[in-house]
Amino acid sequence: MIERRPYHWARMDPTIPIYDLIKQSGAPVTRWVTAEEKKQEDAILIAKAKSEWPGWEPGGLGYGDIRTTALNQAGAFLGYGMWPSRMNSSGNMVDVASLMLAAGGGIMFDSYAGPKMAKTPEELGIPKWQGTPEENLRTLQAGVRFFGGQNVASFELNENYKKLTFTIDPVGSAIEFGDVEEVVDTPPKKIIPNKCKYVFMWSMTQPYELTRRQSGVYEGIATSTGYERGHIAKVHFQDFVRGLGYQMVGGAGNDSGPAGAFPIFGGLGELSRASYVNDPVYGLTNRVTWSMFTDMPLPDTRPIDFGGRKFCETCGTCAEACPFGAINPGEPTWEETNTFGNPGYLGWRCDYTKCPHCPICQGTCPFNALSGSFIHDIVKGTVSTTPVFN
Repeated sequence: MIERRPYHWARMDPTIPIYDLIKQSGAPVTRWVTAEEKKQEDAILIAKAKSEWPGWEPGGLGYGDIRTTALNQAGAFLGYGMWPSRMNSSGNMVDVASLMLAAGGGIMFDSYAGPKMAKTPEELGIPKWQGTPEENLRTLQAGVRFFGGQNVASFELNENYKKLTFTIDPVGSAIEFGDVEEVVDTPPKKIIPNKCKYVFMWSMTQPYELTRRQSGVYEGIATSTGYERGHIAKVHFQDFVRGLGYQMVGGAGNDSGPAGAFPIFGGLGELSRASYVNDPVYGLTNRVTWSMFTDMPLPDTRPIDFGGRKFCETCGTCAEACPFGAINPGEPTWEETNTFGNPGYLGWRCDYTKCPHCPICQGTCPFNALSGSFIHDIVKGTVSTTPVFN
């Protein structure tokens, strides 16, 4: 993490206690619900929205008034990194996703290797970029910020960190490291080159005000737009690194490993009660805290303690706000109840058998406050050293 932050935040170890029982696991299991169960969940979310905002109505699609509904529909284009199944092209409605599948591609424009549209320095007959690890990280941060991201972190992969990578991705392809020159992304297997031994992490926020007011039957425009921008930034960024002469390998989100695990070790934030990364500046409004593997030498950034975990111990606002009881309101635990989870750390875990991904919890975190909020600036400035304002 190279953004200027108070020196006393830096730690050798993350604030979350960890022991050696962490082991590699498969990717998260997709949560399936029946039509009747979905209807029941929608009713709970609609009732929650009506109680929060008197006069609110679900509208035609369950998201709210016509302006909110229109915004949600407009944000569907390229949502979640997917090719559209229905879009106008030269006067015809075209199923681009099906065309890509028929041509031997996938339904996503995102991939482990990136689009590979940029020519490499070797192809151009010029030397590749050479810098110190610190210069490399600053260069990558400039690229991330140009394409819409915020902060970055990195460290060299070791055997303990490899335990955080998934053995299988969400669509069933095995993930492994091997002695290959370039990433192999041919189902049913993905092979990451052993020389890609550096982990690179980056963050991107989603629209702030809409995150605080998300309502309706499922996620909302703030979330879907956050994913869309994240996937688009990622593929641009991968080709930027390719143009420098290196590889940037990995899927988006939690395709390669838990989305929050690597960033917590790298210092992008701390583990929150809601179970994902709490950023000291943006709180829970980060949609992207993604990690990739690269052969570009990078420095080890350090975990941070800005007081977020300690604040979560006495806060619990997100757990109170969750209408499904998916967030642990009590003490952190070593136990893991999710089938795809890992018991090797002391923390709060979301019960993803209950979580419909609304996500109401994101908008409730006190750390979401932007700069200029007098009392929040005071609390953020002291929370790492005293809980008096918690």
